[in-house]
Amino acid sequence: MKPARVGKRYLTRLALGAIAVVCILAIGYVADQSARENAIYMGLPSGGRFYRVLRNDGFMVGYSDLLGSPLWVSYRLTPIKTKRDLPRPNFRADFRAFEWITPDDYTNSGFDRGHLAPNYAISQLYGKNAQLETFLMTNIAPQKPNLNRKVWQRLEAEAIDNFAVRFEKCGGIWVITGGIYDGTTGRIGGKVAVPSAFFAVFVAPCETPQMLAFIVPQGVEGNERLSQFVVSVDEVEKLSGFDLFSRLPDPLENELESAIAPAAWQISKTVRNRF
Repeated sequence: MKPARVGKRYLTRLALGAIAVVCILAIGYVADQSARENAIYMGLPSGGRFYRVLRNDGFMVGYSDLLGSPLWVSYRLTPIKTKRDLPRPNFRADFRAFEWITPDDYTNSGFDRGHLAPNYAISQLYGKNAQLETFLMTNIAPQKPNLNRKVWQRLEAEAIDNFAVRFEKCGGIWVITGGIYDGTTGRIGGKVAVPSAFFAVFVAPCETPQMLAFIVPQGVEGNERLSQFVVSVDEVEKLSGFDLFSRLPDPLENELESAIAPAAWQISKTVRNRF
């Protein structure tokens, strides 16, 4: 056989192989995107800042490499039926981040390493590996101590101990939390952007969905009632820049997101903190 024919057949096979690889990658990408969309209530947040989606056991993160912080975190809570005795792990860098943020970046900064997907609820519902992933720095954002250890801790406890139980017949609740970055509070070590406030939106996916939203500023004293921070989802979208739950029918989305209706959730009045 002439060398020219051998070369042509080789190039043809090479081209077909390349096409096959591209097709496999494309199918994998579509499947992964579908899985990501199904791991959050009514679609990924759109608009706002650019982010990459990082999938973890039990929760998903919309991570900004530019800010060195998660823009949002999504997870689902159901009542805890069996308690797990899991020791608290250490914080660690996430190899998936383009610029590694380490636990040491927070040292002497005046900010706590604040979980967006909570250690306790995720560990109890999804297990040890999920708990380890909540300690990745891609799930961590700077929070003042009175926010992290008091108000935010109470809000996390309220979600798993009250809301998830109250709406168990609806399949529990969906949660999306994140920071509000308005450019006024600077960065830790020139790397990690500091949010001016944090939001948390809870959705009970009942036949007629229920929504409850909070915005908590960094400068809380810590002894405030949670009800003080209730806002509409529209307000969260306005300040975060994200469009949430875009797959809901427009009339229902507009009705739910504009309402402030905490009565069905029966928010606890306690101001007792863990610390």
